[in-house]
Amino acid sequence: MKIRIIKTLTLAVMLILLGCSQPIEKTARDGIATATGAISNYQSKYHDQCVATPTGTACVAINRAIAGQNATITALEAYCGFKPGDDLASACKPVANAKDGLQAALNNLQQLVNDLKGLK
Repeated sequence: MKIRIIKTLTLAVMLILLGCSQPIEKTARDGIATATGAISNYQSKYHDQCVATPTGTACVAINRAIAGQNATITALEAYCGFKPGDDLASACKPVANAKDGLQAALNNLQQLVNDLKGLK
């Protein structure tokens, strides 16, 4: 059930990214939320394995996804002019020269979530 939800959310984010009909900060918030769900799911699924072998493939992929999510949050903060720790739901005041960095972080995050989905 969780896998189906994650796949649905991931597909929704991908469609949003392709359409780009909404502001990039909304796409980023959606992507971060989707990644949160996926990461949480895989952390639960691989918890025992990661406790036993923290350097295993699944654990490394989960930790990379967490790092990618954190980088995307930082890129969103930069794009919206937020200070670290500000509520990500606050009104965004776009910083034009930070848009490319946010887009790159989103693309990376999508790939990292896809990598999670590829775990056995």
